[in-house]
Amino acid sequence: MTEPIMQPSNLQSDSNKFEGDPAECAAFQASMAERIGDGEDLQAHPHMATCERCSSLVRELEAIAEAARQLMPIDTEPDDDLWSKIESRLVLEESESQNGGGASQIKDTSAIALEGGLAFEGGIA
Repeated sequence: MTEPIMQPSNLQSDSNKFEGDPAECAAFQASMAERIGDGEDLQAHPHMATCERCSSLVRELEAIAEAARQLMPIDTEPDDDLWSKIESRLVLEESESQNGGGASQIKDTSAIALEGGLAFEGGIA
């Protein structure tokens, strides 16, 4: 089983703070990324009400995420069809490589990358 990110020794002993079971903490912390990806409000999770260790971790992660959003705001969203363009280009490149036409592939991929606001190695962000 995965060890919790924040061990009990990382928190000062305080009679006002609750510490959850290390196994529950490990399970909660192991599922955090998936829960966040699903849009779940981690603060509303029942484990948070009984575990200061994980509550503190979530607060710190939320502060880091907010600081990152302020440092690197996202001005525009990529086109809705970006992934279908990438998929189409990959299929085309695979077909061309099977037919021996590999020289133009890098240029075409860069054009797709720039259209969608993404950058590949050596490209422009």
